[in-house]
Amino acid sequence: MGRPKKDDTELRRRWAVLNVTPSERTAIEAYAQAAGLSTCSYIVRRALQRPVSPRQDRQRIIRQQALLMQYLEEIAAAFVTGEPVRDAGATLLALRRIEAEITAWNTGGAMSPQEGDAEC
Repeated sequence: MGRPKKDDTELRRRWAVLNVTPSERTAIEAYAQAAGLSTCSYIVRRALQRPVSPRQDRQRIIRQQALLMQYLEEIAAAFVTGEPVRDAGATLLALRRIEAEITAWNTGGAMSPQEGDAEC
């Protein structure tokens, strides 16, 4: 069974009322490309004051938050164990991982496990 047809009020149609110069069009297309959207989607989102970032950005942020939460759980687990030296080492390792992840995200890189990293 196929998808039900949309009501006429929900269908999108061409609306050729945007008059821009070639340089304005180039700028708008560049902004849209930087946001990872089509030019049309970019213009609609900007006009309706919706977030410009595509869904993939939000999903990436959610994955990053989950990873940070895992590291914080490792820190909490290190405090639960009864070995003070191991606790400090595991806590320091988890904090260094968090610092490296944040640094990688700020520079646009992807973080991968470093040589010598051990599981906590």
